Formats: sequence, C-alpha cells, structure tokens
Amino acid sequence: YAGIPCINSLSSIYSFCERPIVQAELNRLHDQLGDEFKVVHQNFFPSHAGMMYTLGFPAVVKLGSAHAGYGKMRIRDHHDMEDFRSVMAVTGPPTKYCFAEPFLEGEYDLRIQKIGPHIRAFK
Repeated sequence: YAGIPCINSLSSIYSFCERPIVQAELNRLHDQLGDEFKVVHQNFFPSHAGMMYTLGFPAVVKLGSAHAGYGKMRIRDHHDMEDFRSVMAVTGPPTKYCFAEPFLEGEYDLRIQKIGPHIRAFK
C-alpha cells in the first residue's frame, strides 16, 4: 500500500512460502557450486505413506510449510519416526508433506539482515 521498494521480488517471497521450492533451489545451487555451498541433506515425503527415512538418528522432522519452530519435532529413533508417521496420517490437509533431516546440535541460530549498504547478523 505504501509503495515502499523491496529488494526481494514477489516471486522470491512467494516461493519461500513452500519449503520444497526453497530446498530444490538450495540443491540446485549445491549441484552448481559443489562443496563451496554446503546443504543439509533432507528426505522429502509427500505424505505419510512410504515414509522411509535413511539419513540417521537423531533427526528433525518439519511438517508442511510451518516456520518459526512450529511443526517441528525431534526424532530419537525409528520408533519415534513411526509415531510421527501415524500422527501425520491423521492430520490431513492442508498439511501435505514433510521433510526429515539429521539433527545438528548448534549453539545458536543466526539471522542475517541487509538494509541498503548495511549488513547485520543477529544471534
């Protein structure tokens, strides 16, 4: 409404609403740049049917397009994964997919912000 210019295109903002689109672009960049551009390997599951996680435990499962910590669960072993799979089976639409990836222990998250020539990192 205010006519404020934005650095990100409408297409890029819209694409970030769906995790599979973002992951596909990250995978493309990794294929193009090799080990210069590291990507955490993920398994994509379009539904609960056929969920066969192959990357090792502990793991993190991210449900649908949720963000900010919502729709995320730590999975300790294949028993937890089966429990998660059964819950996903009964959630139904609009949740249609999930990702699973190895759990990485970190000290903190970083957020990067660029406004004009200024770049800031937040811990």
